[in-house]
Amino acid sequence: MDWQYPDLFWIATLSDDSIFTPTEAYPDASIAWFKLKEYCDNASLKIIQLQLKFRTHKIALPFDNKGGYYFTKAASAFMGQSGGITSNEQFGFGCLEDDSKIHMIFYQIPELIRVRDDIHTMDMCSIEKLIIYG
Repeated sequence: MDWQYPDLFWIATLSDDSIFTPTEAYPDASIAWFKLKEYCDNASLKIIQLQLKFRTHKIALPFDNKGGYYFTKAASAFMGQSGGITSNEQFGFGCLEDDSKIHMIFYQIPELIRVRDDIHTMDMCSIEKLIIYG
């Protein structure tokens, strides 16, 4: 759930088979991610799968059972042929590839279109948003 797109949210399946999603108490996707991190730490749980959902469209993210996960919001702007500027918003999800790299996948929202893949180093990411196990 996100304040601008109330039908858009991520879904985390946890190691005890419970589901964690943003709620009305924490509708902003970023704040809910911090709450997920806190919940997993306190309950000694891990994320085993992540999905994105907008209305009836749901996609599974292509990484399960990883050693760590990352979430961020992003935006891109492009100059059109007529000189106008178009922009799009993105959710970025990442998984820990090794101790120093995060494989990031960005999805245009609310359409859930995969727009780019990047490899980020740990120093490129806000460590507070990283959920690491082990």
